[in-house]
Amino acid sequence: MRKKTKIVFSVLFAFVLVSILIMSLNHKIFINDKYKNIAIYVESAYGTNDFVLSTNLDMNKIPKSGYKLDTTRSTCVNNSVLSWSNAKRNVSISTNKSDKCSVYLTKLPDSDDVLGFLNLTANLDDIPNTSMSSSSDVEGIFPIEDDYGVSYVFRGNLVNNYVKFGQYASNYVEYNYMDGNGNEYYYPNLALCESYAGVGNCQTNNSKAGADMYWRIIRVNGDGSLRLVYDGTSAHDNNDASVDRVALPGVLWNTRDDDNKYVGYMYGGALGTASTSLAGAVANETDTNIKTILDAWYSVNILGTSYAEFISDEIFCNDRTFIGDQSGNSDILGYGGTSTLYRSADLSNSEFDLKCPQKNDAFTVEDIANGNGNLNNPIGLLTVEDAIYAGASTNGDTNSNYFLYKGFKYYTMSPGISGSQAKIMTVLGDGSITYEPAVIPISLVPVINISSEYVEALEGNGSKSNPYHF
Repeated sequence: MRKKTKIVFSVLFAFVLVSILIMSLNHKIFINDKYKNIAIYVESAYGTNDFVLSTNLDMNKIPKSGYKLDTTRSTCVNNSVLSWSNAKRNVSISTNKSDKCSVYLTKLPDSDDVLGFLNLTANLDDIPNTSMSSSSDVEGIFPIEDDYGVSYVFRGNLVNNYVKFGQYASNYVEYNYMDGNGNEYYYPNLALCESYAGVGNCQTNNSKAGADMYWRIIRVNGDGSLRLVYDGTSAHDNNDASVDRVALPGVLWNTRDDDNKYVGYMYGGALGTASTSLAGAVANETDTNIKTILDAWYSVNILGTSYAEFISDEIFCNDRTFIGDQSGNSDILGYGGTSTLYRSADLSNSEFDLKCPQKNDAFTVEDIANGNGNLNNPIGLLTVEDAIYAGASTNGDTNSNYFLYKGFKYYTMSPGISGSQAKIMTVLGDGSITYEPAVIPISLVPVINISSEYVEALEGNGSKSNPYHF
């Protein structure tokens, strides 16, 4: 009886270990040769169809992205179903967890592959930094590190990064109202508008219904996905000041600004409840106003359409790292009404990169390996670093000769300063950077990412007359 118990225990123990092995494939697929019922093969390079049996057991060296399950090649002896989670970067087996399976992982295109698909070449010299003058004649495509690896940022007066992608819903209506001070506010649905303006006080505009959407490539992310910024219902010249180049021309970041927590894309506690600790201020519990509106815009125009499948889940960074207060003191609290200077507001810093320092600020939908998993939809905003690398001025100079210029001010996703008033980093109508109060109606400019696995299918050459398109 004791021997039988040991055998049963050993079988159960082996089963548990195999299950743990499967569920802990955080980031890359591998095989532990002690458990012969799971063989995992990894493609050595994109498009080679050269699969190598993986024996990598060092979890600390497993990359966080870059592969997907090949459902055609992957099989199990007893026909169990294999599935791949982009969120957790793992493979799971349904039906029969003790089945013998061969799992194949194909490599996704990386950022270098994607540049090749687009027939673009990076400039490896004169790499810009965030202290470089916007008037610099340095323009092109440059390598900068992000959270996924080597990304390629687009800078300057470029004319090879146009993308035509998506359409406004055929029944899309914009709603707006004007307050007593002459400020106009815009909403993508009637319910949101009336929740602020009251029933019967919203005006309508359906001029965008059914219109094509145009975007510009901001950068090729380090995982090979394309980061796109909205640029209107037609292709615009870089120096064209046009309200068509923003999705909504008057949106509040938030309806209150009297607490540090309101610099967050999400924040802790209810609206109007003061934060009493840093952890409470940065808890991602309540959507800020601009997130609510952006989610509604996405739900009306992209969610449920054929275009949604092309959009991937990459980080949108709301970097709440602070470096001191507005007087230079470093001993600060970062919550309530205390004076706080956030990292993104230090425009003299030449060491900005595209990495999100804190996972809590790295907004994703499902990807909890790289981000916080707090988004409802894979859409966000530019960071101030995106704008500066593209050519926005940090010293007050005007600059209309870069592709992110729109002639209208618009919010980034980056906190600026806070204290008595929370302020958000903003691209101004003249192309420069500053911070603006969170309660000022400023334009909304969405940002999305196109998965690297679809980029090779893009047609066109990225020009204004022949934009990249599916």
